[in-house]
Amino acid sequence: MRISTQHAGSDLDRVALLTSIPIVIYFACFFYYSINAPQFDDFQTIIRSVITFDEAKSRLHWLLSQYGEHRIGYIRFIAIALQRLTGKIDFVWMGLIGNASLVGVVVILFRWFKQWGLERYFLPVPFILFQMNYHHNTFTAMMALQNLTILLWAVITLWWVSTSQGWRLWAALATAVLAVFTSGNGLFVVITAILVLIYRRQWKHVAVWTLIGGGAVFGYFWGLDMVRPSYNLTFLMTHALQLSAFTIFFGGSYFDLLPNVLMSSVGHAPFHTATLFYARLVLPFGMGLVLITASLLLIGRLLPIDYYLQQNQPNKVIRWVTDRFVYQREASIFLAAVLLFILLTASVVALGRLDIGLSQSFAIRYKIYAPLMLICCYAALLINIRDQALRGKFYQLLLISSLVIGFNSYVQNLNQIQTNKRTAFSGLQNMAVNRSWAVYGGDYGNIDSVMQTAIDRHMYQINPAITSLFTKLNHDLKRPCPAIRVEFDTTALAAHLHVVHSPLDLSLITAGTSEGPYFIVYNDQREYLFPAQLDRSVVGNYQSGFHCDVKRNSQSLVPGVYKIAVMTNWRRASRLYHTRYRLNLTAQR
Repeated sequence: MRISTQHAGSDLDRVALLTSIPIVIYFACFFYYSINAPQFDDFQTIIRSVITFDEAKSRLHWLLSQYGEHRIGYIRFIAIALQRLTGKIDFVWMGLIGNASLVGVVVILFRWFKQWGLERYFLPVPFILFQMNYHHNTFTAMMALQNLTILLWAVITLWWVSTSQGWRLWAALATAVLAVFTSGNGLFVVITAILVLIYRRQWKHVAVWTLIGGGAVFGYFWGLDMVRPSYNLTFLMTHALQLSAFTIFFGGSYFDLLPNVLMSSVGHAPFHTATLFYARLVLPFGMGLVLITASLLLIGRLLPIDYYLQQNQPNKVIRWVTDRFVYQREASIFLAAVLLFILLTASVVALGRLDIGLSQSFAIRYKIYAPLMLICCYAALLINIRDQALRGKFYQLLLISSLVIGFNSYVQNLNQIQTNKRTAFSGLQNMAVNRSWAVYGGDYGNIDSVMQTAIDRHMYQINPAITSLFTKLNHDLKRPCPAIRVEFDTTALAAHLHVVHSPLDLSLITAGTSEGPYFIVYNDQREYLFPAQLDRSVVGNYQSGFHCDVKRNSQSLVPGVYKIAVMTNWRRASRLYHTRYRLNLTAQR
């Protein structure tokens, strides 16, 4: 049964205008905080890939060669295409292409709402989807191209497979194959699409999809080095509780309202702090349980269990529910397919990352799936609910919640977003002055040689405005620093910066609205720039100070005796202050 509603043109215009608000805010934040510099996996997946393109004996092998557990052909194609078109590697442009995928997702979702006469209830969708809880995907080129684009391929494929005939089913096969070589979970797009075709009894398409889509999946695993251990049935039964908890937290991570904190930190925290940390998990766990259950119920209605309920006399509970809800099978196929894709993704992430710990279910890059799960469950409730007044109340509740959570996502994450940008800027500074990226240490392979090769071959250019700080160091280091205190732990090689005089400046940095301070490690020959990170407890709240883990980065520093200075880079001023500490680094044997 299709819901019929009357909409004036002005109502649709109002919905369109309001829908644009979170999208405009999101992309304004993207352009303001983006930087044309590699971050995290970008060094290997983009910079090194472009460098090795001309040296590859086989372009197909270059395109589809393994990275981690993924074959990232789409990412490599975009990287080399942009480099050949523009002559340079530009991470902002690649990030923009990845983020544009979210606009495509919103368009498909709006088409579903419009098809079923629910446009007036669409407004929570963009507010849920466009926020900062998954900001690694927003500002890191590789993650944007992988983790956001896979959602676009999944939604387009399952939309066409669920609602279309003719050429769109063949076009959907193309997007499904693209999904396979965009991210490791792309193969679930193929599997889910084939299940939908079986359900719709489109046997000719089932045969073709099995042949071509199955061939793509087979090609994905051909020669794949399984970087994660394989698990047998005994392992799965033994770890069923952890796997279930992982999946539930994965589904409820949208409702994790505090900054990302690894659970591994809790073991070193005082009892009361650990208790508060676990208390913060109650809401995401509860909402994850609700969303997982709702997803399984919606998928289950497409299975024989629905036939069983129809053929047997329902009890009072089922009768009470059916009096208030009516099952719209045709409208639910697309939603159930997307939810099945998300659940399969959660299961494979749980298996692949279980040895790392439950904190991976809250990893920032995975938090994009929970909003989409919430949107699909919301849409399913709208289409299946009988009482229009109840539908309106649920819409209002979710709209208010999405506004609050969306605003909170900016407040809680802008500081980390700014820190990531300053880390990338520090890497550029170090590379320009010392030919060493330094700030990531050895976490992402031999960064220095990769970057220097790209620079020497004119594939990537560091902003010419970045220059040495020596002139400013020699001029400014006599300045007293009444508002700053630096503590240096010579055992842990961790420097801590404390603002003791100006709570206004501290509050600005805490809110992420200012650029924050840097540590400068220097001697007569070299200077290194490191961003100071805001201190944070395992509960997620901020503390009154900043730190720089020099030990983590010292492996990239040339041995020698270094002085330590502090540079403030707040918007109203940029000043340098000397400290009395010295850092003596010896060559590691």
